Amino acid sequence: MMMRRRSFVLTAGVAAVSAHKRAQDNPLLDTLSKHLDLLFDGREVAKLDGKDAEATTAMAFHRMAKITGEARYRDATGQLADRIVKGMRSSPVGLLDIKEWGADKIMYGGPPPLAWYGAYVPIILSSSGRMEDVRFIAGVLDRFPWHDGGWWSSTADVRTGQPLEPLDSPAIINKNCGMAMACAVTSELVAQADAPLAGRLRMRALKCLGNILPAQHSDGYWNYKLSGPEPVRKDTVGYFMLSTNFLIRLRELAPSFRQPALDKALAKAEAFAMKEIAPMTAPNTGRHPARPIGGATPDRYDPTDLPKRSYQLAVLLAHGGYTKEASRILMHALASFPRGDRGQHGSQCVEPASMVAVLLGKEQLAV
Repeated sequence: MMMRRRSFVLTAGVAAVSAHKRAQDNPLLDTLSKHLDLLFDGREVAKLDGKDAEATTAMAFHRMAKITGEARYRDATGQLADRIVKGMRSSPVGLLDIKEWGADKIMYGGPPPLAWYGAYVPIILSSSGRMEDVRFIAGVLDRFPWHDGGWWSSTADVRTGQPLEPLDSPAIINKNCGMAMACAVTSELVAQADAPLAGRLRMRALKCLGNILPAQHSDGYWNYKLSGPEPVRKDTVGYFMLSTNFLIRLRELAPSFRQPALDKALAKAEAFAMKEIAPMTAPNTGRHPARPIGGATPDRYDPTDLPKRSYQLAVLLAHGGYTKEASRILMHALASFPRGDRGQHGSQCVEPASMVAVLLGKEQLAV
C-alpha cells in the first residue's frame, strides 16, 4: 500500500543542522557535504566537466545551504551561477554548447542541459534579486525552437538558435519534460517583471504537459517517444526515471502548475517505480519490468555501474511516499557515491541525492 502522499517544498522549511549532527545522524547529508567540500575549498569551486555539471551541482549547493545554513554553500552556489550566466551571455543566442553535430561539426545546445540551467540558475539568481539575469535566461528559453503542436526541438545551433532536426514530430520524452520544467519554473519567476514573456513560457509548458500526461500507460509508464515501440539500443527505463524526475521538479518548484492530472500521473509513475524498477535495483535482485522496454536497459541497476539510476529512483520513491524503500536503496548506493568527482558522475548523483535529502526532510534514513 502506498504511503500517504505529502507535499514537499524544495527551497524552504528545512531546519538547519550542525555539521557534527549531520555526520552523526544522517548518512545522506554527511555524504553530500563531504562530496561538496571536495569541490569547494572555501575560496573557489573546482572546474566541473560535463554537459550540465555546473547547473546541477549549483542546485545541490543551494539545497545544502538551505538544509545546513552554512554560508560557504551559498558562496559556492553563487560562483557556479555566475559561471553559467557568463557563458550564456557570451553565446550568440544564450545556449551553452553540448557537442558537435553531423559532418559539418556544428556546435549545438539544448535539453536536457538547457532544462537544468534554464530552471536552476533563475531560482538561484532570483533569491539574490538578480532579476535582469533571470529575465535574460527566460528569453533564451522563449527563443528555443518550439512547435505549436506542443513540443520543443531536441537541438539548436548555438550560433543561430535554429533547430538541427525537423520539428514535425516531438523530441524524446525526457527533453520535453525537462523543457516543460524549465519554462514552468522560470515563468513564475518572471511573472511580475515581464508578464507577456511569462505567459508564453507558461502556455508552452501547459501545452507540452497536455501531450505528455495523456500518453501515460495504465501501469504508469511513459514510452521513450510517447508512443510506438521502444528502441532496441536505449535504456528506456532510465529515460522514464529521468523524465519523471523532471516532472516532480516541475510540480515542486512551480506551485501554480500543481493540478490533479499531474498529481495522478506522478502517483502512477511512482507506483510503477516501486513495483517494477525497485526490484531490479541494488540491493534488490529481482526481475525486469513485466512490460516491453528498451533493449539497452540493464538486467539490474547497480550503483557501482550506473550510480545515477539509484538516486533518480530514490527521488521517485521518496516523492511517492515509499520512504522505506527509497532509504534502503539510497543507503546501499551511498557506499559507492563518487565523492569528489568533478564530472558527470558526480553531478548526476549529487543533484538527485540532494533532492532526496529535501524530500525526506528530518526523517532518518532507514537502515
